[in-house]
Amino acid sequence: MYRIVSFYVFTKQSDAEVRERADFLRTRGQGLGLRGLVLVSREGFNQTVTGSDSSVDEYLRIFTEQWGMKGVEVKYSESDRWVFPRFKVKIKAEIVSLRRPDLAPERKTDRHLSPQAFREAMNEPGAVLIDTRNSYETALGTFEGAVDPGIEHFSEFPAFVDQSDLKKDAKILMYCTGGIRCEKAILSMQEKGFTEVFQLDGGILNYFEQVGGDRWNGECFLFDHRVAVTPDLKPSKRFGLCPHCGDPGDQEVTCLRCQTSRRLCERCAPKNTCSKNCTAILENQSARHKHRIKIRSRKSASDGSRHEPPRSREANS
Repeated sequence: MYRIVSFYVFTKQSDAEVRERADFLRTRGQGLGLRGLVLVSREGFNQTVTGSDSSVDEYLRIFTEQWGMKGVEVKYSESDRWVFPRFKVKIKAEIVSLRRPDLAPERKTDRHLSPQAFREAMNEPGAVLIDTRNSYETALGTFEGAVDPGIEHFSEFPAFVDQSDLKKDAKILMYCTGGIRCEKAILSMQEKGFTEVFQLDGGILNYFEQVGGDRWNGECFLFDHRVAVTPDLKPSKRFGLCPHCGDPGDQEVTCLRCQTSRRLCERCAPKNTCSKNCTAILENQSARHKHRIKIRSRKSASDGSRHEPPRSREANS
């Protein structure tokens, strides 16, 4: 069984610190036998890491003890298989992309609601519940009555707010997978004049851990090989990553070329292949087959013109 930890930290860093810490984490994480994805920027860290209990604990101590980042809120889960192929550390302009590197919380505010308080707030008259995730995530599951912005990228969220008819004094309740997107979404909405904006502390994953699946429909999308988790934090048995586009899919397809069974998204299911490679091979075979038919057709037409049947004597007289 592998232990999975997800957490983010907003902390200002210089360019030199970003490079040094990224290099250190890359070396240390690989040395501990971990797998995962770590994003490092001038505004902090965002990561999901998996490995043995002892390796994960040692990795966490880098942040809490070595770098003094006390109070890091970590979300835990488990899997019976690796959920990442390798350990990657990437330097980014932002640890969550709103295309606003200048917009980052300097400290945790009272705008965070515990899962219990968030559940109660959802029942308040006039409260507006907003899902800040992308459309391919909301398609797998969401809270009852939540507004889905219908965005493909988080950077589109401010435009959604501008085009909405949300009242500036309405009580806005926002949520995302782990909480990080709401950290910036709150600041963006406050810039636009919204005064009562709150977020689910720790996101959906913390809600599942503390409250369960109350008022939740479906599963929660994740950016790893689990694809999604159920409200009891178990890896999805329904969804797989579509091999053609990378979106979650639940359409069982048997490959026309190699007979391998795979789950495809609804959009790619008509391909009826298990991979881009099998698709390309079938397309090439089809193209060659059409080419051979075309050549035979041309040859038959050419042969027919050179070997016309002789006319009868009566016709020649």
